[in-house]
Amino acid sequence: MRRLRLKGLHAEFDYRVSGLEDHYLGDRLMQIGLPILPLDGDYKSVWFKLSAAN
Repeated sequence: MRRLRLKGLHAEFDYRVSGLEDHYLGDRLMQIGLPILPLDGDYKSVWFKLSAAN
């Protein structure tokens, strides 16, 4: 599984990601990344919407 590391988040905030049940700490998203599933085919994309829970 691949991971997408994010930048510019507040490390102490909880973030919810659209389409996913879990919430993630900003520090974790910046250090470890958001797990993403591989996409099959050419020109496929995924859209993520993050919202801070704090």
